[in-house]
Amino acid sequence: MLFRSRHLKGSSYAPTGCFEKDSIEDSLKRACSSADSAILRHMREQDSTQSKLRRTVSQLSAQLDDSGSTAVFMLMAPRCPRRNLAPFATVGWVGDSIALLVSRRTSSVALLNPPKTWHTMESNPAERARVLKQANTDDGYGLVIGNRVLGALKVTRAFGDIPAKEPVPVISAEPNFYHFDVNDDDDDDDDADAAAAGPAGDDQCVILASDGFYDAFRANLQRIGAIIRHTASLPTSCVVTTDTGAGVGASPGANAAPTTARIDPAALSAALRSEERRVGKECRSRW
Repeated sequence: MLFRSRHLKGSSYAPTGCFEKDSIEDSLKRACSSADSAILRHMREQDSTQSKLRRTVSQLSAQLDDSGSTAVFMLMAPRCPRRNLAPFATVGWVGDSIALLVSRRTSSVALLNPPKTWHTMESNPAERARVLKQANTDDGYGLVIGNRVLGALKVTRAFGDIPAKEPVPVISAEPNFYHFDVNDDDDDDDDADAAAAGPAGDDQCVILASDGFYDAFRANLQRIGAIIRHTASLPTSCVVTTDTGAGVGASPGANAAPTTARIDPAALSAALRSEERRVGKECRSRW
C-alpha cells in the first residue's frame, strides 16, 4: 500500500476507461523508476559530506547502505464490458524474483517467468548483451567480471545498488512483464474450454517469491502444489466467506447467502515457509 501511494501515481486505466496491458505496463514502469529514484536519493543523502560529519567513524560502516533488492508484483485487471475485454493479470519482475501459478484442478505448479527471463547474465544472454552495451565495451572493462556486475552482483536489474548505477548505469530497475487471462466465472463446462482460456483458467493462487524460495523447491516444484492441497484440506486452514445476498448471520433457508471456502493466506504462507526451512536445513546438513 505504501509503494502504491508513493510511486504508483496516476491511473493505470487506458483512455478507454479500461485496464489495458500497455497502460498497466507504462504505469508499473513509472512506479519502479520512481521507487528506484527515491532509494538512490536516500543513498546519496547517506553518503553526503554533511551526513558523514554527523556520524562517528565507528557508526559510518553500519549506517551506510548501498545494497539493493529485486522485486516481483502483480496487478489484477477486472473484466471491461465496455470493450468486451476479459479479466487478466499482469506479473512484473525486477531481477530474479519469481511468480508461480498453481492449478486448482490438478495442483500443478507453473513458473510464469522461467530463468531465461530473469535479469541475470548467466541465464539470460540478452541481459548480458545489454549490460555490456551499457558499459560501452566488449568485455565490461572491469564493470563486468565473469557473469557478475562489478564482480559481485548476480542480477542485472534491481532497486538501489548505487555502485552499479553511478557513475556508469550498468544495471536498471526496469521490469519485464507476463500477462495471462483469468477465468472469473464458475462455469466448468469442459476441459477443452478451460484449456482454451489460458494457463490461469482454473487457477488456485499465484505465489510471488524470491529466488531463494525457488532454489528451495527447484528440484520438485510440484511439491508446492501438494502442500497447498494438504493445507486446503485442513479445517483450520479454511476461511468461509459469505457472498452477496442475505448477508452474514442470515437464517438458513432459501434466502441465505451462499458461502464459499478459500485457503487462509496466513496458514498457506506458514506451511510453505516451514517446508522451505526444512529443505534449507537438509541442504546445509549435507555441506
